[in-house]
Amino acid sequence: MWALAPLIGSLLGVQKKPIQFEMSGLGRAVSIPGVLEQALGGVASAANPDESLVMDNTLHPVNRRVALA
Repeated sequence: MWALAPLIGSLLGVQKKPIQFEMSGLGRAVSIPGVLEQALGGVASAANPDESLVMDNTLHPVNRRVALA
């Protein structure tokens, strides 16, 4: 994280906000009042339309398996 320090010009503070996360089938939605409203739908797999199409062995920092949306 120290390498990112030069990219941060100023800290604007921290706010406490409720986070609402919803999952329905392939859809996902997140809401943070006054900050974020985001929804997406997963790309259905040809083998099983109830599951998202995924990429494995990625270099993503959070998970090596990433679902497509």
